[in-house]
Amino acid sequence: MSNRSLLDEPCDLNADPGTKPWARAVAREIRFRAKQFDSDVEGLQSMIAIAADHNAWRPLGYISLDAFLISEANFTQAIIDAVRNAKKGAKTGEVIQAARVNPLPSHGGDRRSSTQEAVEAARNNRYRFKSQGWIKFVMQA
Repeated sequence: MSNRSLLDEPCDLNADPGTKPWARAVAREIRFRAKQFDSDVEGLQSMIAIAADHNAWRPLGYISLDAFLISEANFTQAIIDAVRNAKKGAKTGEVIQAARVNPLPSHGGDRRSSTQEAVEAARNNRYRFKSQGWIKFVMQA
């Protein structure tokens, strides 16, 4: 048995939409357009729209367009959302790079006390297991 590459698989944008060769070609075109950082994001959006209109994920066995993009184009959910919501005239590279940045979450409260509560709950569970003799059962499993 030899190793196979995606390059070994037939792909053809001129094939009938909905076929495996066409779906592979769409995936390859989306990857290509995602790497064209200086181009407008509309080109990438239009290719994703074509994939959505013709269910390009189905011939390749994916359950959704997002699963198709995550696997075939190496996108994250943040990149998918950023490309979908990108404004006209935005550059592909800027959109993708902005989605890759992981900003710090908003503060939202006293994290130390919630962490302390989790530690105390874990301790209480451990003591409860010991007092009930469950620790031996847990250790054996």
